[in-house]
Amino acid sequence: MENHYLTEADFRQTRDFGSKINATFGFISAHFRPLGRCVLYFVLPVALLAGIGMGLMQVNLQGRFNGLANTAPGTKPNFAALLSSSGSVMSAALFGTLGTVLAYLVVSATVAGYIRVRLALPPDQEVQPSQVWAVLRRDLPLMVAYLLLLGVLLLIAFGLFAVPGIWLSIPATLFFTVFVFEEGGFSATLNRSIYLVKRNWWATLGLVFIMSIIQGFMGFIFQIPQFVVLGAKGLHLTGLGSDSMLLVTQCFSAIAQIILYVPGLVALAFQYFNLVEKKDGLGLRSLVSQLGQAPAPVVNQAYRPDEEGEY
Repeated sequence: MENHYLTEADFRQTRDFGSKINATFGFISAHFRPLGRCVLYFVLPVALLAGIGMGLMQVNLQGRFNGLANTAPGTKPNFAALLSSSGSVMSAALFGTLGTVLAYLVVSATVAGYIRVRLALPPDQEVQPSQVWAVLRRDLPLMVAYLLLLGVLLLIAFGLFAVPGIWLSIPATLFFTVFVFEEGGFSATLNRSIYLVKRNWWATLGLVFIMSIIQGFMGFIFQIPQFVVLGAKGLHLTGLGSDSMLLVTQCFSAIAQIILYVPGLVALAFQYFNLVEKKDGLGLRSLVSQLGQAPAPVVNQAYRPDEEGEY
């Protein structure tokens, strides 16, 4: 029977590695339209800003490289002009980087918020973007602040010694998923993430690694138009190799890369439920508490006890 991932019992299960991958793409297939609508409303505008920033940086960098390549033989490149124009490259890079980071936080909050709303609704009700927006509006400002704190903590861990930083980076992948579902403070969320990943570090690393490979392969497909334009630019084809085409393809590639975070974040959500079930058994407790609460069966009075009724 096909699982539509509509009830809490569909999520709160212990799953092996293959089951988590299957559940990830099964969930995306079952909720493609409502989840896609939320991604379209909340993630796409921020991803578009990030894509424009990265596209402008790419265009400016390409212009600088072309300026160096077109320097006449025997003459020195005008490094002063290159340095004076580097401000536009840095500004575009900063704008694109900040937009990418913000877009990652938005898509993280959107995916986890969607699943949280889904758990709270009856199975026959569809998740609405306004319900997910309520989660984003509440959690996103704290997520920005917590990202800064988490980044500083990881820098310290890597600076002291590489091993603590590497070890802490895996619980950090679950940090925002745990935060959206449990709404704890920074210390409580970090401790909870470490508690869940403890003795499951390698399993979480393997899931993140495999989903990163899938995301990278799919992202490469969306980068092909950009490679075509760069090749046309190298061949000095005026139409296909124009700066506007490079901007469009780079923007398209950046948007696709951000949206492709969705499968990995869904996989982390299933890993969260898997670890919670292993550690706390919340799904099993919920099923046990519901025993004996089902309505009594209705006896059909239209037939006598010696009749078999209809099939």
